[in-house]
Amino acid sequence: LKKKKGKDRKFEAMPEELVSHLDHFFADKANLMGEEDNQHNLFLRYWLARCCGLRRGEVINARHNWIEQLPKGGFLLNIRHTDSYGDEFTALPNWSPKSKAERSMGIPVWLAEYIRSNRRTAHPDEPLNHRNGYGKSLRNYDDLWSKCWSKALKSGGYDREEYRNKYPRTTHQLRGEYCTEIANERGLQIAATVAGHSSAETTERYYFDRRKADSSFVFDPRTADDLREAVG
Repeated sequence: LKKKKGKDRKFEAMPEELVSHLDHFFADKANLMGEEDNQHNLFLRYWLARCCGLRRGEVINARHNWIEQLPKGGFLLNIRHTDSYGDEFTALPNWSPKSKAERSMGIPVWLAEYIRSNRRTAHPDEPLNHRNGYGKSLRNYDDLWSKCWSKALKSGGYDREEYRNKYPRTTHQLRGEYCTEIANERGLQIAATVAGHSSAETTERYYFDRRKADSSFVFDPRTADDLREAVG
């Protein structure tokens, strides 16, 4: 069970060229699978994990009132406890963060603006995801995500089985890429804080690849001009 969950494995970051390819693939919603709502959900799952380090459950339960615009510009994403929500499109039960403690991190302006432009109602607790009967269709959500990840690998000429076996927990992997970048920029304690970990040791053990500490990354998806243009 520990091996299945990856608890006995040190986090290993993906090659920089693969991360760059995935970033550009998921920046264009035309590459993503399913109807418009499904494309939107896949887009959010990638970027909320990649740019904010959210867990799968946090992505699923993210609400519009988590996004806070700062007086001097920019946005924060505040991971909060939620109430139950239901409308003609979506139903979600109440939810609490895994760590039980609310936390905040920066969210790229382009991503916050995209999210705001795709909201359906004026309800502050509206979920970011668009799914009919959402609480009953998580398996389909995960299946589509897995297929889309395979499509992304294939489009870059990567062997799907090899890379899916090497990096099987894809949302966890993106969260680790985020933590590694934050730790390299500002230290492990800051990375642990924004990741919602009780200690920097947890971040270092499961979400940090020290080999990337002295490497220059292809580009930072939180600020890259070419990515913002791709997203539109």
